[in-house]
Amino acid sequence: MRRFGRRDDNEATILSPVEALGGLWIPAEPFDGWMWNRRCWNLCEVKRPDKEGHKDEFTDDQLKLMIRLKERSIPFHVLRIDADVLALMGAKQTA
Repeated sequence: MRRFGRRDDNEATILSPVEALGGLWIPAEPFDGWMWNRRCWNLCEVKRPDKEGHKDEFTDDQLKLMIRLKERSIPFHVLRIDADVLALMGAKQTA
């Protein structure tokens, strides 16, 4: 059963550059939210990197939606680290 409102503890940290890069974050269930990246909206789920591949990584509601999205070739993004957000925002990283 989904516990609405529960957030991964890395969410605030990895989403912090979104607005500075011209984006917008809007929370929305059953994933964590929608991110605007100056070109389009992206459905996103924020996950801790150490949970990748764990049986309980996604809720039943999320898994059901992921199946429906994949059947229709609709993209969604799992954001685990800062680099995932920067890439989705189209930010250029320099050395």
